Amino acid sequence: MAKQIGYAVVGAGPFVERALLPAFARAGGETRLAAIVSADRTRAHALAREHRATGYHYDEFRQALQREDVQAVYLALPNSLHCDYRNHRRILVVDGRVGFTGGSGVSGKWMGNGRVEHHWRDTDIRIQGPAVEYLQAAFVESWLEATGVVLGGEPYFPRPIERSGEVYAQVVKSSPAAGSFAMYTTFLLAVNSAQRSISIHITNPYFVIDERMRDALLAARRRGVRVLVLVPGAIDHNIVRQASRRQFGDLLRAGIEIYEYLPALLHSKTMVIDGIWATIGSTNLDNRSFAVNDELNVIVYNRGVAQRLESVFSDDIAHSRRVTLKEWKSRGLTARLLETLALPIRDLL
Repeated sequence: MAKQIGYAVVGAGPFVERALLPAFARAGGETRLAAIVSADRTRAHALAREHRATGYHYDEFRQALQREDVQAVYLALPNSLHCDYRNHRRILVVDGRVGFTGGSGVSGKWMGNGRVEHHWRDTDIRIQGPAVEYLQAAFVESWLEATGVVLGGEPYFPRPIERSGEVYAQVVKSSPAAGSFAMYTTFLLAVNSAQRSISIHITNPYFVIDERMRDALLAARRRGVRVLVLVPGAIDHNIVRQASRRQFGDLLRAGIEIYEYLPALLHSKTMVIDGIWATIGSTNLDNRSFAVNDELNVIVYNRGVAQRLESVFSDDIAHSRRVTLKEWKSRGLTARLLETLALPIRDLL
């Protein structure tokens, strides 16, 4: 393992104080908390004294980096044509042996149960075994892109990594700016593979599908597949919601069931096909995820995991309302105007 970990906590808030700092305190060994950074200088210094770290105000921290000739690392753009490119992957790997991914970020929004306002509803997956190496490899790829430094060896890829269970899992990553569209292809193939009289369960916050994906869902309905889609009732970018709702008509007429989640902002990105194939990750069903962002999902081939996700889906439906074709047709002039205004930028969402 690495001999020392330096970690700067930026924005000392509830998540940091209740989760990250206690985790560092429990870690022991060679793990070290280097700095706590906050806009509140008094709070930063108080927490630093408690955890034997150095406390900084943001400005102090920037000055300290400059004095030590430390270069801040930002994710480099692959080329100048992709000024809106971003790394949207969520990856946490512990000791090279346990991995987490999904839709969650690091902030107070993800500290609740997703059933009350301001606590986002999300889904993540914890994996062990050989598949963890592929999560680590995705992080190493991004680190190389940002710094030019290759991470490798026992501290990052320990040997051996034994099988941890009977579930088959696959890590799929895409980087459209670098020429990889693996997530789009994976989603499209999965929908086209759904069998007659089974089902597709989709949970996604940014449901702005292109014509090919729409046609795949409509074709599944014609094969007799039940298709259920869960989207947010409220969202952090309203223009995305309007762009999404514009395309509901064809889906509702085909018998696709659409539900809007009500208690909080839905941020979960999952899909279950035929009760056997499931995916959890960072990928939204929109052009930005498929054609711009770096994304990562874990695919699981296991009936138990798929049925667990279907059960979670059913629990979410109990806190949602169904969108009907009649309601969609009677939406107001303002909603229709916003849908029209979203058209020119639809592929950028």
